Amino acid sequence: MTCGSEMMNSCATGLLIRVETHSLKIRWKLFLALALVVAGGTVGTLWLAERQFETWVRAQVLEVFQRDVDSLLAARQERLAEVQVLAGNLADHEVIKRLATSDQARVSTADRTAMRLAYTSGLRPKSATASEVRPARNARQQATVMPSDLPLMGVVTNTGERVFVSRRKGRLAASWKSSREFLQSSEAEGAQVVGYGLLDERTADTARVKEVVITPIKVDGQPQGWFFLGRDAGSREERVLAKYNVRDSWTGLWVDGEWFPEGEPPLDSELTGLVEGMLDEQSIQSTEPRLLEWQDTPYLLMARELNPDSPVGKGAQVALFSLDRLDRAVTNLRRGVAMLTGLALLLAVVTAWWMSRRFSGPILKLVEATEKVRQGDLAWKVPVKGRDEFATLATDFNRMTDDLSLKEKFRDLLSKTSDPVVANRLMQGSLELGGELRESAVVFCDIRGFTATTDGMAPAEVIHLLNDHMTAMTQVIYKHHGVVDKFVGDLVMAVFGAPVASDDDVSRAAACAIDMVRVRAELNQQLKEPVEIGVGLAAGEIVSGLMGSEDRLNYTVLGDRVNLASRLCSLAEAGEVLVDGITAEKLGDGVAATPRGTMEVRGFRSEVAILALDTDLH
Repeated sequence: MTCGSEMMNSCATGLLIRVETHSLKIRWKLFLALALVVAGGTVGTLWLAERQFETWVRAQVLEVFQRDVDSLLAARQERLAEVQVLAGNLADHEVIKRLATSDQARVSTADRTAMRLAYTSGLRPKSATASEVRPARNARQQATVMPSDLPLMGVVTNTGERVFVSRRKGRLAASWKSSREFLQSSEAEGAQVVGYGLLDERTADTARVKEVVITPIKVDGQPQGWFFLGRDAGSREERVLAKYNVRDSWTGLWVDGEWFPEGEPPLDSELTGLVEGMLDEQSIQSTEPRLLEWQDTPYLLMARELNPDSPVGKGAQVALFSLDRLDRAVTNLRRGVAMLTGLALLLAVVTAWWMSRRFSGPILKLVEATEKVRQGDLAWKVPVKGRDEFATLATDFNRMTDDLSLKEKFRDLLSKTSDPVVANRLMQGSLELGGELRESAVVFCDIRGFTATTDGMAPAEVIHLLNDHMTAMTQVIYKHHGVVDKFVGDLVMAVFGAPVASDDDVSRAAACAIDMVRVRAELNQQLKEPVEIGVGLAAGEIVSGLMGSEDRLNYTVLGDRVNLASRLCSLAEAGEVLVDGITAEKLGDGVAATPRGTMEVRGFRSEVAILALDTDLH
């Protein structure tokens, strides 16, 4: 394949718009592509809509839960503020101090009566628990309004012994580490702490969860224990929220690993146990919502710690939201999008069919044209119809093939009139007017007695003989990667190392010179009158480059080594390759050479040693 053909195939391949060999046509590919785009866009839209919808609902649920918990905590803090004042006053009562400093394990009736009076007098009208208490006008009326029993109330001494002033006993203290450690932590905080605990008695009419205010007891400035006052943890706000809750959700307190939900309808015990299994102090402190599924219904579980700074009796407000409505809404969304997808696909089928017919015709014409270009037919033209982009593409394609055809003609002509290596570099623009010094080897090959050999031959026979000889010598030069510099009559000049140099330029030049003699001998076997040649080789520093004018250039080499190679060629006898001493030294021992003496060469100050290379034709 010629260099021109390589260029043509390269250009055609770069512009080729073709369909790979398979069963589907371009039309069906366009149709499938449009259908996939519509389906993919619909599925992506559905996925994004679901994610956005779920994110929005979750944000709404979290907002509602946050608002409800904030209202509950605000009401709880308002109650606690009053209870803490009352607990502080009761902790300074003489009965409490005496119980904390004595070994008394039982509380007398007189002590309970005194505590009832203190507790009742400490109740404020603002308190939810004291809303039924009215100021007493006398001692008898005061006795009638005193509660018959006290709330959870008692003392814990430094030794850890508990003394219950009320008759109810709780198990809040079961979660305390030790009396001394807790007292130290309470003292370190310098204030009261709030804890949550459960009563031992668990009747249906009794609130199980207690909110306990724990107050340090000090006598003469020294800690002697602490006083605890516990009341029902459930508030009126929680009961109202549970009664009027219509969001399929439940809220309640979590204490000591148990959850006490309130809401309508009552929560199933199995679901309650599942929630309790997922809750622990670590999950509550994270404040991140969690998902669970029960009986094919998803739920969103959230919790918020009520007393994070308290060392005992951890409590949390826990809410459980059913996501069944969300699932139904997502299902309805999917159905609606599915119907929309079906309509979109139907429209895509019609649109894709029309567009594929509109596009496939011009594309197939371009495919046919590029196939022709790839095969070397640059005269093929693409029909131009209309004024759209396909018409513009067809016009540019035809212009491109015209330019390629003209360029191919120029390249073919250049390749025939100069060496292919030089022609390629000229086409690439890497050769400019001017010369450069290079280490190269120059080979001259001339026919011995050409005038005598062709005497009496017809001009056509002389040209035919000369063309056969030059073709054979050129092939030998190309075989050894040399560059044909010029043809002068019956002489051919080759250069090794310019314009592209390599490490073995001299050895390849020597191999080429010997091969010229061998090939010429083989050709002579087919001729009646043999044609003998002489070859001269010289290596060294030469000047190479484009020489001439800007309008007409010629790539060649100049210098003393070129002149010496030409002189050696004229001195060589038939079938002989002559080199000078410098070139022989460059060849080394790899090539056998026989000394032929010395001679004077014009331009050289001293005589030049001459050697004949062993052609070894036998």
